[in-house]
Amino acid sequence: MTKKFNINNCVVQFVVKNVKKYSGPKSGCRVGVSPASGTLGAFANSSNGTDDTNPALYALISNHVAKSQPRHDITVNFIDTQTNVIQTRLGKVEISNGLLDIAAVKVDIGIKSRCDTRLRTLAGKPTMGKTFNFMSGNQRHVRGLMGRQVYIHGAVTSGGRGKITHPAYTVPYMPSTFVIVEDDAGYGHFAEPGDSGAMVCAEMTDSPFVEVISAIQGEIITSHSPTKSGENKSNVTAVPTGDEKCGRLKETATASESGHISILNRLKTGIGKTVKDDSDSKAENTSTPRRYLTIPLQAGLEQIRNERKLKNLKLCNEVTEDTHH
Repeated sequence: MTKKFNINNCVVQFVVKNVKKYSGPKSGCRVGVSPASGTLGAFANSSNGTDDTNPALYALISNHVAKSQPRHDITVNFIDTQTNVIQTRLGKVEISNGLLDIAAVKVDIGIKSRCDTRLRTLAGKPTMGKTFNFMSGNQRHVRGLMGRQVYIHGAVTSGGRGKITHPAYTVPYMPSTFVIVEDDAGYGHFAEPGDSGAMVCAEMTDSPFVEVISAIQGEIITSHSPTKSGENKSNVTAVPTGDEKCGRLKETATASESGHISILNRLKTGIGKTVKDDSDSKAENTSTPRRYLTIPLQAGLEQIRNERKLKNLKLCNEVTEDTHH
């Protein structure tokens, strides 16, 4: 094998058979408590220039989940090696004052080593990730996301599939464009209640990593109502990807006929019921697909970096130009 790939120098390292297996939090776990829970989207490493050898670990979640917690901490649910569901504190609640609905929870030292910081392929296999670059200045690069098939691993929907229908959705007064994802016909719903914060990813052909595009904020509900002049204007209601018995917090945003949201309010989310596999349901497949508002991850990380005054903040297991596969 080494000759086949022209490898001249090779080092083989042997390990003992009782290698530690991860049995702690990972992307896709449920964070928060009912009725305001969401999804742990991904982990990110940071440094402030003082101790780069031991960077802090942050868990990326929805800011509306952080704001809705009854206590000053964020809990996480995960399955241990014995298939038991464990709930423990992940870290202190840190509410963001930024306009983008994303927050970072600094993971407690006591549980940091137990976290599996890798992302997942569509099939659920652990993998590395690469953050999609929206700020490259190449609009063709961004437009290339149109029609891209994507997926999530959420706290409720594991392996939900969708497609991008608008890669640069403009919202006035917001510091970033948004990415609109729509249900992919034949695969049921892309997201369900409790999936807020999940990372929207895309697999890449012949690549040992996935591309991380955005994070789910909520579902978009559009209705039309006549104005005094007789014109029809769209009311876009950003409905949370989740609610429980507390009911949905419907915060409407008036939109022009072009479909641009003029006011975007915070969303609230909660735990949803068990996802029903409706991929074979004719009634479901013929209905109007759901549309979801998602936040470009690159813009979300930039907001957190500036707010926390961090020297850098990047995905754990991030693929860069210097990464050796």
